[in-house]
Formats: sequence, C-alpha cells, structure tokens
Amino acid sequence: MKTKVGDIFTIDVSDGKVGLGRIIFKPKYQLFIVVFENIFDKNALPNVNDIVSLKPLLMGYTLDGLLYSGDWKVTGNNKDNLSKYPLPFYKLGTPPEVFLVDYTGKVKREATKSEMENLDYQTTLAPIYYEEALKAWHKIITWDKQYEEILFDEIVRKRAIVEF
Repeated sequence: MKTKVGDIFTIDVSDGKVGLGRIIFKPKYQLFIVVFENIFDKNALPNVNDIVSLKPLLMGYTLDGLLYSGDWKVTGNNKDNLSKYPLPFYKLGTPPEVFLVDYTGKVKREATKSEMENLDYQTTLAPIYYEEALKAWHKIITWDKQYEEILFDEIVRKRAIVEF
C-alpha cells in the first residue's frame, strides 16, 4: 500500500470502535503521524474535513506495517492544516557534544543545557505502540507511563523549551 501525506486512517481499539490517525510527514522509510483523541463507531466516522479538526492525542514517528497489512485502514486524505501541528525538536549526541535537531533530523545548533536535560532522542516506534497508547488512554488496557513520550501535549511542552 502506498501511503501519502494527509492520509487519514482508522485504528481498531475495541469491538466496533476505532480511533483515527493522520500522516503529517513522510521521511524516508518512516511515517510521522498524529493520532486523535476521540474514538468512534467504525460505521459512523466523521467526514474527512471534520477529522482534521479533532484534538490530537499522540504524535511521533512510526512505520507503515499496520497500514500495509490492512489492520489500519486509510479512509481518506486531506492535506489542509498540516502546518498547524507544532513539530518536535530532538537531541542528538552524548555530552559534552549534544546537538539540537529538528523533526527532519537536520542539526540546528548545539543544544543548551535545558534542551539536553529535557528533550528526547528521536525514535521510531512500532505502530502497535500508538494503538496501545490510544487504547490505554480510553482505559481499554492499562496505561503505561512510557506512553507519555508520545502525548501530543508533552511534545508541545518540550518544544517550548527550545530557545530560538
């Protein structure tokens, strides 16, 4: 399956219920996605234009395995508002040489002490990690503190640490 920026896809969370995600950016061999907070009856999904206005819950890099296998199903595409998502910064390297990199992996400069202490290294997580985090958010399975690293609000908070 060939995926595109703006693709909207379903994520099964329980019997007849799905969450929704969206491809924001497609670096080589990865997807950068946002997963929305709401869950819906799989037979009563909102229209694509309404979906892009939903509140984001999760964000990060993943792979296309569950899209390719058909477990996550593309239901539409909308490229509007892609720039509304504040994309993250990461750290790269080990002290004393730590650099600030943007979401594309481009080195911006040396990281400040605060950025070294607060930013994460860029990681690509299996799609099932996002699926399980969404299920846990809705108390279908147990919440794991590790899911906090992909919470949209946490990514926005860490982005605010970056000194421009």
